Amino acid sequence: MNKRRFRTSFALAVLCLAALAGCSSHGKSSTPTFAKLVRIAPHVRLWIQCTGTGPTVLADNGLGIPTQAWAGVRAQARHVRFCAFDRAGLGRSDVRPCACGTLERNVADIHALIRAAGLKRPVVFAGHSTGGLDALLYARTYPADVDGLVLVDSPSESAPKPASALDDGNTRLDFASGLRELRQSRDLGDLPVIVISHGRRTFSTERAERSWTHMQRQLARDSSNTLRVIALDSRHVIQDDQPALVAAAIDEAAADFPKKKRLHCAPAFAANHGRCVG
Repeated sequence: MNKRRFRTSFALAVLCLAALAGCSSHGKSSTPTFAKLVRIAPHVRLWIQCTGTGPTVLADNGLGIPTQAWAGVRAQARHVRFCAFDRAGLGRSDVRPCACGTLERNVADIHALIRAAGLKRPVVFAGHSTGGLDALLYARTYPADVDGLVLVDSPSESAPKPASALDDGNTRLDFASGLRELRQSRDLGDLPVIVISHGRRTFSTERAERSWTHMQRQLARDSSNTLRVIALDSRHVIQDDQPALVAAAIDEAAADFPKKKRLHCAPAFAANHGRCVG
């Protein structure tokens, strides 16, 4: 990934973080590797790239960060079909005619993308930052489509509404109604959920760091089957700082697919500079 573009994307992600922190088919896929634009609406195509075989993992990035940020995770995830996509207006995907969006619109786009791209369901959803909000809302809207969540430094449903819409590539994304819907939703039952939190200071104030930590703990209470892991060497874009740790979490969430399973602190987490916490 171009370093200048990545630094710009990281800066956008941290700005978003500051606003939010307030300071059925089972089995292995035989579908070949592909990277292409998939039409999900008359004027909207989304870019998606899929590699590997096994349970489908669908990765959704934070604000302004394109699919390239998942390259290290893609290279190290084992026994899964790893798919990552760009939301409308981001990376190589088309811009919606209105150049506007909401969490609900993102979820509708993802629902259409899974079907139009022929992805095997249910999927394990990997959501980074605000992509984690997409994952949380998707899992509550279409529970039969989701077999597990890996939330990579994601805000929770208690995140304060940003004062205005935020830039997501060429889209102005409004979180208000989506956050309200998440707050009114029931929990995730026993859905396997792995919460990966940054271990290196990301925010400029202790108050913002404490607010973010509170949201990470809340995410770990959204299901009766959760595991929280601290990425000891990472700031916010953990999939770039510690891709092997994120890949290990994805492999754990997808293991024994499609049976529901109790998550445990796999040795691979400590081996890749992660620490499990209660």
